[in-house]
Amino acid sequence: MEHLHSKSSAVFLLSSEIILPYYSQIMSLLTSAFTASLEKVQRKDDQELFEYFIILREHLLEVATAIFDAVDSLGQATNFFETIPFIMNFINTINTEEYCPSFEIMKLSLGIIGDFCKAYQTSMKPYLNVPLTEQIIKNVKAFQTNNTEILNTQETQENLNETIEWAKTNISNA
Repeated sequence: MEHLHSKSSAVFLLSSEIILPYYSQIMSLLTSAFTASLEKVQRKDDQELFEYFIILREHLLEVATAIFDAVDSLGQATNFFETIPFIMNFINTINTEEYCPSFEIMKLSLGIIGDFCKAYQTSMKPYLNVPLTEQIIKNVKAFQTNNTEILNTQETQENLNETIEWAKTNISNA
């Protein structure tokens, strides 16, 4: 997924000037997709659909991060700020037990929260759910500890540790 994320970010960075004229339509489509992805599906009722929604949420977080990176690279991050309450509500919702967040959802959530806190600093305070963010960090660390066979390389472990510390620093500065 990390490779996929960097690919999508690269595409948006290369085309960031192109998306600006369509920014409001893109964000409207993205918020509609966020809303649609909040459909509650129980694993026991439909395993395939349940997994589809998990993957959809992961990809939506990747797209939101890539769009944010693109507008931020152009110095237009202030335009993105109006969507922060909506995106943070989405992140807070999909990281609850009710939505069974995947490791990728938690990791991507930490990354985008860190991005937002770095860019907007104290303006993020009203949108941060500190107890939930701390729980996400704990869950990511627990996954890392309990799934070393999945995160099988030292580089992967180090990258994850760097991501966690980077996010914690930016969140604490907000």
